[in-house]
Amino acid sequence: MNIERRPAPAHLLGRRGHQAGVECAQIAYGAAALAPAVHLPVTGAACKAMSALVDTHAGGIGWRNRNEVRSCNVLYSMGESMKQVMNRVGQRAVQEFASVMTQAFIIVVAVSILGIAPARADPSGGLGALGDILRNSDISKSLRLSREAGRLVGSAMLASECQRIADWSKRLETEYPKDNFYRTTIVHIYPKAVKLFGDESFVPYFGKPYDQFGDTELEGIWKNVLSQCFTSPEYRGSFTWQRAVLGRPFQLRGGIEFNRARVSQAVVAMRDGRRELAQIQAELPSLPGSSAGLDRLNALEGRAKSLRDQLWPSEQGGVEAALSATRTRVAEPALAEKINAELAEARGYDGALALKRSLSQHREVLASLAPEVRRGYEQRIQQKISGILTSLIDAEAAKLGQVGGGLAGLERGAMWYREFRGRYGKEFDDQTPVRALDDRFLEKRRAQLASAGAELSGLVRRASSETEVDRLLARALGVPGDTAHPAVAEAMRIAEARKEQLQKQRVLADSSPPPPGNRTSRPRPSGNAEPNHEEMYDALKAQVDGANTGYRELKERCERRDFRDDPLIAMQCLALCGGTGGTCKLEIRITRFQKLGCEKAVGQSGYVCDFAIGLQTNGLAVPASLRDIMQSGNAGQGRFLRQGDYWLFLPLDRQSD
Repeated sequence: MNIERRPAPAHLLGRRGHQAGVECAQIAYGAAALAPAVHLPVTGAACKAMSALVDTHAGGIGWRNRNEVRSCNVLYSMGESMKQVMNRVGQRAVQEFASVMTQAFIIVVAVSILGIAPARADPSGGLGALGDILRNSDISKSLRLSREAGRLVGSAMLASECQRIADWSKRLETEYPKDNFYRTTIVHIYPKAVKLFGDESFVPYFGKPYDQFGDTELEGIWKNVLSQCFTSPEYRGSFTWQRAVLGRPFQLRGGIEFNRARVSQAVVAMRDGRRELAQIQAELPSLPGSSAGLDRLNALEGRAKSLRDQLWPSEQGGVEAALSATRTRVAEPALAEKINAELAEARGYDGALALKRSLSQHREVLASLAPEVRRGYEQRIQQKISGILTSLIDAEAAKLGQVGGGLAGLERGAMWYREFRGRYGKEFDDQTPVRALDDRFLEKRRAQLASAGAELSGLVRRASSETEVDRLLARALGVPGDTAHPAVAEAMRIAEARKEQLQKQRVLADSSPPPPGNRTSRPRPSGNAEPNHEEMYDALKAQVDGANTGYRELKERCERRDFRDDPLIAMQCLALCGGTGGTCKLEIRITRFQKLGCEKAVGQSGYVCDFAIGLQTNGLAVPASLRDIMQSGNAGQGRFLRQGDYWLFLPLDRQSD
């Protein structure tokens, strides 16, 4: 269709009608173009003026209806609505829409207002009435086309917006490629997904920061854009996790995870964190290569690490690279200043200890230096420590030379070694002077043990209590390797036997008088005599010792983890270790014993005897034979059978009632 421009007859419209038509054309064009920079100088007053013109001149100019006025009002309303749309969905989308709308409305505007008519219109009829032009069939067709264009534009607009939402949310998948956000709970997604609402990610797609949107605006974005993208058959395939995650900050004002209040707080925190990180990076180039500069760098680095989660993973490397480059620049001169001062001030044991710990304190700085530079500083520190220790170890060696020999020397040597290891072993065990003196002492120790072992054994034999035996051993021994020496092994055997003897004497002391004639050795049992209280005690003690031996062997098996292929051992280890608080060390002791009476066993060998016994244990597990005694109030009964020169205790079978 060819269109030609024909001026509207001024005598029909007049000045008021012509001005109203121009203003209505401006409104129509503004509704189509809607460029944000354009501020139309007209308002709804233009359409009202046009309505008044119709009322005044309806008869003279031949306007028989108000279609033109309604068209003007519709165009004006559309302009206002499109301004609101622009504020909601952003400037770019509206500009895309405007380019299509301009083509759709320009025909209507031109023909209706500015005097452009189809070429085949009757030239002799003049413009006639504006209503006649609008009723032209070509113009009606144009209006139908414009409505169809509007529908197409709406679809194009939704496609554009859905693509923008997909582009916006895609960064989360790009930054965390190993995460499956479709199958992850919101609690775990939130710390990562909330970064999409930070200013640097949100503003380019939505026009302003998230926390500057009101509730109504956010709900409008959800209703008019997000929900349509997430549910439309054409686009929902592109969105899997987005509806469940990204819809929340637009819909929910509070209550559950990822609501507006929490996201707004996170946005402010990210904004402040980014601002502070920018300030840190800006300060780094000005840090001097000195101790003060290094201290300041350490403080800035600590703060930057606490803020790194406010950034996307791809952004964190930039901050770390800036800190690393600054450390390389500042570290060596600052470290040289610190170490030179420490070396100059180091004196005595405390100085050596301070240098030892400085290596640990400067570990990160040393790691940032070139390998040859780092080794140079470490060697200087080690040489200074070694020099200080050499003089200190000479004084310790002089003390060792005064220890002497015999049992007294053995005791003084153990005391010296405990003090020496306590002072130097933990911090300086890797230092050559310390290890050399340690080896020298252990060599001397072996000679002392060989010469003093017999004296120690004699004192143990004469000890009057179990406590004294333990005290003698503790004072003389305790150096690693002592128990492996043959002289010490013999002394330990004698000590165990003496402790058992003393324990027996203590238990029996109050239960019965000593044998006739103050006899202390155990009498050999006569052929028909029943066991006395001492013989009964020995028989029961053998039962206890056997149980303790079994517990020690089980403890060793548990510690070797022999239970891995043996379910029975596994259950025994569980009972033993669980019943002893995890130590796996169980021991039973007899605390008291008294013979109550015996009689010849009927139809069997030996004697059936009653007795009272006190048992003490540090765990819950005890043998069945002893458990029966403990459960019966420490009153026991059993058969005692003579076996050569000793008696054997046999628990009686208990018959159930």
